[in-house]
Amino acid sequence: MIALVSTRKQSWPLKMTLSQELDTHLTAADNAHAKRVLPRLHDLPIPSNIKVDVSCWGDRMREMADHIGARAVLLISDRFGGQEFDMPKRKELCPFLDVVGEKKAEILAYVFGGERLSIPVARKAIARARRAGVIAAARAGQVTVSQAAIIAGTSRCYMSHLINHTDEGTDCDPIELVEPRLARLLGDAAEIASDALAEVGAPGEKIAIVRAEIQELGN
Repeated sequence: MIALVSTRKQSWPLKMTLSQELDTHLTAADNAHAKRVLPRLHDLPIPSNIKVDVSCWGDRMREMADHIGARAVLLISDRFGGQEFDMPKRKELCPFLDVVGEKKAEILAYVFGGERLSIPVARKAIARARRAGVIAAARAGQVTVSQAAIIAGTSRCYMSHLINHTDEGTDCDPIELVEPRLARLLGDAAEIASDALAEVGAPGEKIAIVRAEIQELGN
């Protein structure tokens, strides 16, 4: 079933899958389960091809992006936002070397070396960048509207508006969802429990049962 949805700039042909058609009929229990297992916005990576968003990027961020690209700026703000650095003139001393890599560290050292550089917190810019990838994933049918809303921490109605009536996320690749937080934590717990039981000589079938029971807690 193809629904043509009008946006401000162009029309988006959205292929409605069965899961998307059922999305509007999710029960409270379904939503509660989704909230437990889906990742949250801050769990997601910053999209690789994100662009500067003039609505929430300050002058310093735009200046840095001119030299090292938008994603690298957001990675720095995500790790070091709110801090100040006396920038060295040698790339190997750049405090952001492990975040942006050698080439971009060299550029930063060349451009800002000798300056005191204040790193913007950029919470809104980082959140919007991650949300853009979620919106792109919803447009591509990789997640439903309700799932996208839960991930982004907004209402389903507002997420539907963003998807169907704005151009947010149109120049961004769909985000690759990370393993849900709960599943990740339960997987770690199952590994720890299995190792502990093995150390005290528990039989293999008992270890397998405990491991499965721990992982089933997320269902």
